[in-house]
Amino acid sequence: MAELASSDGQPGRVKGATVIKPIIYGNIAQSFGKKREEDNHTHEWTVFVRPYKDEDVSQWVKKVQFKLHDSYTDPVRVLTSAPFEVVETGWGEFEIVIKIFFTDPTEKPVTLYHALKLFATPPVTLTPGKRVFSEHYDEIVFTDPTHFMYSCLMNATPQQSLKHEVDYIAHEKETMTLITNAAKKVEEEIADKKKLIQNHKETKEQYVSEIAKLECEAFFDKCLGLYMSMLKFPSSKLRSYKRSRQPEFFNMFNVVIEMNVGQSYNSY
Repeated sequence: MAELASSDGQPGRVKGATVIKPIIYGNIAQSFGKKREEDNHTHEWTVFVRPYKDEDVSQWVKKVQFKLHDSYTDPVRVLTSAPFEVVETGWGEFEIVIKIFFTDPTEKPVTLYHALKLFATPPVTLTPGKRVFSEHYDEIVFTDPTHFMYSCLMNATPQQSLKHEVDYIAHEKETMTLITNAAKKVEEEIADKKKLIQNHKETKEQYVSEIAKLECEAFFDKCLGLYMSMLKFPSSKLRSYKRSRQPEFFNMFNVVIEMNVGQSYNSY
């Protein structure tokens, strides 16, 4: 259970409390069908911040500031009551900076950035009344809010149901399905790669084993040949051979000779 205390131990904050408030922000635009003669504007548009759930956000939102393009009269629009939206007309797309202030001034404002969308993608001929929308789901997370802010967040009253342009429940299900399928595919690819690596490892071990076997056989054949030669050569020739060729093998030869004839080659 949350305790009435701040994160730094001072009274006034609900320690351990986390409140999440989902919101929708974006814009809807409607074409005039042609340019207006007086200003060449082609669309009427509305930029907005709305609650995702059916509640009165004005109980925890003090005001919302919209920063429009500098070409507009009064480019900074501040709304202190719901609905938090600005209706304007224009001909071009630009970035709108949205700043949300809360009823408790000790809570830092949240800044959002929205690219105003007027035209459909791909581009189509301007049609009177044709609507284009661009909206986004986001969540504002309050961690250890003040007691006053916590009360505002938890006691927001219901309001008339809002209809969003996007069916976010269906969108969430589709997104989760895509994520699940993608995760499954990644797991399958990882399993295939692990199997391939294991096969390569086993093949490498087989090659190393075969190479070692061939090297041992070649070394044994060479040792055997030299050993047989030593049995036939007189001592003087063997001493000369020892001094002139392949001295690295003679330690091995000594072992072989001692095992077979009981005498070290170095004593020849």
